[in-house]
Amino acid sequence: GLPVGVPPPAAHRRLNLLFISARVHPGETPASFVMHGLLLFLTSDHPAARALREVVILKIVPMLNPDGVFLGNYRCNSLGLDLNRCWHAPPSWGAPPIHYVRDLAQSYTRHPLCDVHIFLDIHAHSTCMNGFVFANVPDDPRLLERVAAFPRALGNHSKDLSYSATKFCADPAKMGTGRRALAAMLPGVHCYTLEVSFFCAAQGHVRTESYSPSSYVEI
Repeated sequence: GLPVGVPPPAAHRRLNLLFISARVHPGETPASFVMHGLLLFLTSDHPAARALREVVILKIVPMLNPDGVFLGNYRCNSLGLDLNRCWHAPPSWGAPPIHYVRDLAQSYTRHPLCDVHIFLDIHAHSTCMNGFVFANVPDDPRLLERVAAFPRALGNHSKDLSYSATKFCADPAKMGTGRRALAAMLPGVHCYTLEVSFFCAAQGHVRTESYSPSSYVEI
């Protein structure tokens, strides 16, 4: 049968899914405001939102680290674990949100009627201005344009995000992140990290606007 929460499709129709998560690092509060704005849009009557709901199923986890948020931690959960460094082998006893979200994503990719296209994890960055996307470097360089399509689209639609700022990252130190680990275990799924600045927007190196909660909601 289909994974829990997925309606049965028509016989001729495959299911297209997107995964979106946020707040794996509890101190990155701007991520929650971005997620809030996303949820407001997706549940609105905007024509684009209605059209999107017709063609994709969105699996959204607004807060991956609720105990860390409750305790006021900056990066870790209640056991002192950085949840964005254990996606490759999350212990169910110590990182249950990561363990079960990872298993759920795998169950969809294995189902013959489901196509998972994107996994997006929303963060906030302590030194950058504006926002940018971390993307993976594909093993086959001919696939680079496919990986680049999503950050390019974001750059075309948002004044705060620029495709030129995209970081194609293969840093071994990031192997335990959701972006890197899920890309390795979910064949064909493009995994990204969206970073927004803690501070401000900028043009070049000139600051133009200090960000507020409403700024992040608009992003």
